[in-house]
Amino acid sequence: MSGIVTLTSDGEPLDDGDPFNCYFDYDASGNNTVDFGFYDPNVNTSNEDPDFSDSGIRIYPVPVGDELRLRGNLDLFTITLYDATGRILYSTDAAKSVLTIDMSSNAAGLYLIKATRLSDQKVYLQKIVKP
Repeated sequence: MSGIVTLTSDGEPLDDGDPFNCYFDYDASGNNTVDFGFYDPNVNTSNEDPDFSDSGIRIYPVPVGDELRLRGNLDLFTITLYDATGRILYSTDAAKSVLTIDMSSNAAGLYLIKATRLSDQKVYLQKIVKP
């Protein structure tokens, strides 16, 4: 059994005022497990578009080597780099059109670039792989 439940600010279990959708996936085969998570409609995610689609930011090279470069109207965004555990490795309000992040000391693995548009807090996410 699986489904989507819409939580409201007056009925959600955390009672923190965030009316995000929640999803669950129940394993009825006897494992007694429930996968549970939240969906934030303000977050735009993509696995295929290194240009962040609507954001106008281009990320290269993909996969990344010793340097990760971002190009675009970066002065409109806060840029944050996370490792696979969610630890912040780099964050900036870049006041330039090209940003270079040194990745040489980072291990091979999966990373996440988050660009938050300053005008409306819209978030763009892009997965980055360092082989």
